[in-house]
Amino acid sequence: ALELAAPRSLALVCFAVRSANTGQANVRTRAMLDWLHRDGRLFLTHTVVPDGSAAGRFVLRLAIGSPNTQHLHIEKAWEIVQESLDATKEAGRGAV
Repeated sequence: ALELAAPRSLALVCFAVRSANTGQANVRTRAMLDWLHRDGRLFLTHTVVPDGSAAGRFVLRLAIGSPNTQHLHIEKAWEIVQESLDATKEAGRGAV
């Protein structure tokens, strides 16, 4: 599952894999980003936000603020994000 990693700000949505284990969540979220970039249909950026751990939290950033963005674009982007989540379900297992 995914969760918001920061409050939504205008047209920027920050999210990451939800897990009690930050290491596992970071590995899988990074794997999602790699999958998305290889797939090529959607380009997201990322950041690392402080969360009290040494590594911080690896977060994906989806910007949807173009004046030309339509609801169908957001729906398609979310479908692709969900595909990446499904495709990376083995990533992060066993990470500390």
